[in-house]
Order: sequence, then structure tokens, then C-alpha cells
Amino acid sequence: MHNIFHIAGYVLITVGVVYNLIAAIAVMRYSSPLSRLIASTKALAFGTVLVIGGAIVINGWSAMGVKSLLCLIFAVVTAPVEAHALLRSWYKSAATPLTTQNRRHHETI
Repeated sequence: MHNIFHIAGYVLITVGVVYNLIAAIAVMRYSSPLSRLIASTKALAFGTVLVIGGAIVINGWSAMGVKSLLCLIFAVVTAPVEAHALLRSWYKSAATPLTTQNRRHHETI
């Protein structure tokens, strides 16, 4: 029974890390700040929850598991604040999104 929890925890951690890696690549690839915002917040909402959930499954209800649960709750509660701050800073800066046409212009300079 002990090994089943370890295997399940490692599977959760692996899936979460792969999901976060894909989200990081998406943040680099997207040109629109709104698309980047969606990719980064979805990574936190799903990938990080899986990684911390895997740590909870592996450690059980020990001190480490309870601390991991507190980190999980903190990450989920603060995700909307992060998204709001990122979007507000982009809006206040009045920056134009880097589109394909703008990128070509910047490459020629």
C-alpha cells in the first residue's frame, strides 16, 4: 500500500511538471499579453496543484504534507490576484501587443 501512494504521487508530480513546461513554452510563443496571461494562470491552476498534490500524496498527513497543503491553498487563492496585477500593469503601460507585423518591423531595425 505504501508503494501505491509513492507511485501515484510521482505520477502526479510528473504530469504537473510536464504541464508547467508546456505552459512555459506557450507563454514564450504567444504574442498577445492576454494569451500569455491565460497560459500562465492555467499552469498555476493545474500544473502547480498537481505537483503539490503529488507531494501531499507522497508525504501523507505528516508535517510536510500539511505544509504542502497550506502552500497549495495559498497558490490557488493568490492566482486571481496575480492575473489581475499582470493584466492591470499591461493595461496601464498602454503597450501594444507584439504581433507578427510588429515583430517584422522590430527585426528590420
